[in-house]
Amino acid sequence: VSVTLSDGSTEERLVAWDKETAGMYYYGGLFNVEGAVEGTDIKAEATVEIIKGGRIEFTSNNSVTVFAEKEATAKIAVYDASDALISVETKLITGEEKLSFTPPADGKVKVMLWDKEMLPLCEACEKEY
Repeated sequence: VSVTLSDGSTEERLVAWDKETAGMYYYGGLFNVEGAVEGTDIKAEATVEIIKGGRIEFTSNNSVTVFAEKEATAKIAVYDASDALISVETKLITGEEKLSFTPPADGKVKVMLWDKEMLPLCEACEKEY
């Protein structure tokens, strides 16, 4: 960041950003970060928006629409009421695709979307039944 000194001159200084927000970069979204400006007692603040290349949206009781800007793997996991895994389906997608599943009578469905390096493209979505 650019820092103005007491004599009116400016210098570029590094900012040590708080590590507590590091995980937010992983999932993306809009969030505020704080840090300390090198050699000062000044706090730096910034608003960061990480746009990931994916989106998940439940579109009905037994389907979900997933979107990936580039080739990605969608995973649909179905759990019973005790969180025991009932079934898992994965599918390679590019673009927008509607995926169907059999919902549990009592439990939840969790949908995840990863890129080729197995990094999440967006936060996982869950739906309770």
